[in-house]
Amino acid sequence: MRSPWLGSLLAASPLLLLGACQGDESQIANHLGRGDAYLEDGQFAEAIIEFRIVLQTDPNDTAAHWGLAQAYLEDKRIREAFWELRETSRLDPANLDARFQFGNLSIFAGDPEEALRQAEGMIERDPQMIMAYMLKGRALDAIGRPHEALEVYEAAQEIDPNHVRPLHHIAQYHKVRGDRESAEAVYRKIVEIEPTSFSHSEFASFLARDRLRDDEAEKAYREALKVAVSKELPIATKLLASFLSSRDRLDEAIEVVEQGIESVEDPLSLTYLLARIHRLRGNTAKADEIIAEASATRPDDPRPHVYLSNHLAAQGDLDGALAAVGEAVRVSPENQDARVRQADLLIQVGQRDDDDGKVAQGRGIVDAILAEAPSDPGALLVKAKIELADGHSDEGVRLLRSAIDADPHSATPHLILGIALADRGEDTVARSELARALELDAGLLQARKVLIRVHLRLGEYEYGVEEGRRYLRGVPGDVDARVVVAQGLAFLGNSEAALAELESIPEEDRDSGVLLALGKVHLRLGHGDVARDFLLRSYQGNLGNTVILRALMNLELRSGLVDQSAATRAKPCGPQPFDQKMRRNPAENLIPRFGASLDTVDALHQGLFIPLVETQPFARQIG
Repeated sequence: MRSPWLGSLLAASPLLLLGACQGDESQIANHLGRGDAYLEDGQFAEAIIEFRIVLQTDPNDTAAHWGLAQAYLEDKRIREAFWELRETSRLDPANLDARFQFGNLSIFAGDPEEALRQAEGMIERDPQMIMAYMLKGRALDAIGRPHEALEVYEAAQEIDPNHVRPLHHIAQYHKVRGDRESAEAVYRKIVEIEPTSFSHSEFASFLARDRLRDDEAEKAYREALKVAVSKELPIATKLLASFLSSRDRLDEAIEVVEQGIESVEDPLSLTYLLARIHRLRGNTAKADEIIAEASATRPDDPRPHVYLSNHLAAQGDLDGALAAVGEAVRVSPENQDARVRQADLLIQVGQRDDDDGKVAQGRGIVDAILAEAPSDPGALLVKAKIELADGHSDEGVRLLRSAIDADPHSATPHLILGIALADRGEDTVARSELARALELDAGLLQARKVLIRVHLRLGEYEYGVEEGRRYLRGVPGDVDARVVVAQGLAFLGNSEAALAELESIPEEDRDSGVLLALGKVHLRLGHGDVARDFLLRSYQGNLGNTVILRALMNLELRSGLVDQSAATRAKPCGPQPFDQKMRRNPAENLIPRFGASLDTVDALHQGLFIPLVETQPFARQIG
């Protein structure tokens, strides 16, 4: 027998359910309203709580997913934002802003195919949406279909001829392929449409690649600084100062930076640039003083400690650099730049000391950061270095390009990309990336060191010598670089200048590679007895080395002294340590011969002295 109470309840249930639904809808509206208000006020943690409450009631509420994604993005929780944007795009395909953000993050996450799908869906819904075309073009570029990407950018430009973003990509396409005439026409159009600091800087960078147009380039850099708004002043100042430094106008560069320091709200990055230019000038003591003062005056700011770490690492003091960045992490444990730098140095020190624990610790930090923020440029950079060191060149290059997309004004990704491309034998593109790194930071000495070798491998001996001398002003004790500069001078036919460079190396620093170089230059100058002495000394330090042995044999064949050959009398006493500077590298095959008179000497060694590239591939030099 059914209870009368149950009958009454069942009869009333539709009204009860309606009331419950209305109550849920009211609560959802209230939580959404509060979440939006918190988001507007910058209270992101509170906004996240409100949107999550909504999703507990209705897991498919698109407004809550969208609001939560924005709150996560603002709170730098990129991984969570990625998933919320994916859900928003799935549940509400008409939300083109969500699909655009999801597509962008998909590229950073290594899934350009997903970005392409989102872009095509956006264009289908709104054929006039320029940013959808931009996303599609970037996705095609990432997939490796640049010609199709160009067609997409051109289609976007036809839709809105005054929109400069497609034009920047079109100019880049032509520039990379060496079509400077077409690229210049596009850059001029960009400046005409939007004469901003960024537009003038990009045009100046393009002009600066042609030394015959330095006056035009300088004018464009100065115009970029003139029209810069407050937030653009630091980068506009850096670009002009770096250009002047690259033209050996260091006093003017210092003046520009010092004026910039007086003009910007936060001069720290310019202060660090000032120190690097002083070091480039050879005034290491002044550079150290500037860095130390910046660190001392801001003890609770992690950035000076990070800058100090970079400064110490540039001087080869990895332990000091690790200690400095450790102080930055202590001051601000959540500072992303400090954490990334610490990870990078842990890996470098661990590799140097064969300490797998440090390497694993560094890799763990990077993976954790990328899990939280897949588009963090610093973490992408360190991850790229890891991939390159592991021999995964394609993945390393992809990550570097993502890092550049995330922070186009950072010099280091261009430096590492230049090194990676040089390692692959893509010297022309490598030269462009290294030059861009120096445009952004003229004090980046490692870029100059690699660029010396790239110029020489391309047969650009004068540029190689010029860059080498700039580098040696900042690092006068770098024996390898001095030998390569001498090699460039010899390629130019100036053997006397090459000899002077080599003789400036202190006797205690003259290893087998330097002695071989001295022997070959003296041989070129016709100083047979002196050449024999240097070659023999070089061989005694590397018994069994065929390069030196053949040079000695050739010299003594010419002198008619084969039966008295010192080289044939030298007997290896077992395995000998092989001077690393003498090892061959596949990249040497790109080095032109010195001259016909040395063909016999160089039969197995197509460089004048030693490999232009260090014994390990470029990618393994990354630090």
